[in-house]
This record gives sequence, structure tokens and C-alpha cells, in this order.
Amino acid sequence: MVTLGGERGKLALINSCRKLNNLGFTLYATSGTHMFLKYNGIHSEVIGKVFEHDQRTVINLLQEKKIDFIINLPERGEYQSTSAKTLSDGYNIRRAAIDYKVPVFTNREAADFFVDAIAKWHGDALPQLSLQAYKKLTVVTKGAR
Repeated sequence: MVTLGGERGKLALINSCRKLNNLGFTLYATSGTHMFLKYNGIHSEVIGKVFEHDQRTVINLLQEKKIDFIINLPERGEYQSTSAKTLSDGYNIRRAAIDYKVPVFTNREAADFFVDAIAKWHGDALPQLSLQAYKKLTVVTKGAR
């Protein structure tokens, strides 16, 4: 799932989206992001915004366990007070990701690093270990020379 706030967010992650597409990942995007990706030669499947109840949305995909992670870059001003207005679509996506225990990246640099790691290790079998075990491996590896 990719939702990239504004033109700057879309441009910032174009290379990561291209990598994921080339690796065979399905990118789900709302109409604006879908058109941007399509214009740049990147395939995605269109889904509706959370408030568009007549279309399939990210909430449906999360319920169906069809999303492995979400890249959702907030738009400027999105974190302003929400007491007088409806919560943003981006907020609802991030909230739902947390509720369904799906990793969500809201920072371009973190998303890029994550995508680079996927590209590096895609297809290679990594042992399934706890995060603590990987931390121990890192510490041991750094100390052994």
C-alpha cells in the first residue's frame, strides 16, 4: 500500500515504488497516487479513499490480510488540530495499520531504507528470528574481526 501525500511525497519515493514494482510487489494506491505512478511507468491497483465507502479501500485490504506494509507520507499541515474537522484519510490509514498490526512507514528515509533492504534480500532465505536475536547477531558480528 502506498499513499504519498502531495507532489513532493510522490516524487520523493518514486525510486522505491519502482523497486517494489520491479520486485513483483502489488502497489495499491488511491486515484491521485495511481495516476502519478502510471504516468511514471509504475503499475498499481486503484483503491478508494477510506471515506469512499462505495469502493474497496485500504481498510478492506487490511481486513483481508492483503497488505504487508504501508508507506504513508503525511501531507503538510495534516497534524493540525482535528477537533473542528474530520480526521484525514492518511490518519485513518495509519490508525488502521496499527490496529491490524501492519508496519507503517511515515518517513521517506525509513521507507527508502526498508525498500532497499527488501531489494537486497528479496529471494534469499533469511532465518526467522526475533528482533532481539538479530540485535545479538549484529553485536557479535561487529565485535568479531
